[in-house]
Amino acid sequence: MNHSFHPLPYSYLPPGIRICTALHQLPGIVSLQDPAIKTMTDLAFTQAHCISPLSTMSQANEKMIYCGVRMLLVSERADEISGLITSTDISGERPVRYLQKHAGRREDILVRDVMTPLSQLDALNMSDVKKSHVGDIVQTLEFHGRQHLLVYEQTSINGNCHLRGIFSSSQIERQLGYKISSLPRALTFAEIEMSLTN
Repeated sequence: MNHSFHPLPYSYLPPGIRICTALHQLPGIVSLQDPAIKTMTDLAFTQAHCISPLSTMSQANEKMIYCGVRMLLVSERADEISGLITSTDISGERPVRYLQKHAGRREDILVRDVMTPLSQLDALNMSDVKKSHVGDIVQTLEFHGRQHLLVYEQTSINGNCHLRGIFSSSQIERQLGYKISSLPRALTFAEIEMSLTN
């Protein structure tokens, strides 16, 4: 044993001691001029909420409620993303359209049946996010009519990309302390068809 090391003193825990609050909780109130990174859920420090594509839509909904989130990454294998599913995907028209096409029962719909697949996911580059402000993210959410924005980062070592973070409109609203202007309503397929025929 190396004699330069010494045992540390210890004592009984004092009465009324509390559990330490995790540091990855939301930071305090921010302004639109603050760095955007202050409102991003950084997956380098916070575990992403994931679900299997073979889970039912109901299981996804239950997990969102339990975790207090409105979006889950869909993952078949550890660290490999195949898509994402949001609370809007579950409560919106996707389940209805799926049942119209495939029949069956709502409780049998799987995550893979209503998720947005990886091939249709776009994201912000972390290098751009580092130079942006909260207001830029709010503008991006509004411009694209999104509730969430994904952030990817390219590693300089081998050039590979990984998902680095997530922006959520509801989280930004909590940190700003007020509701950001209404996001544009997504058009239904019927409305898109009608606008194309006119």
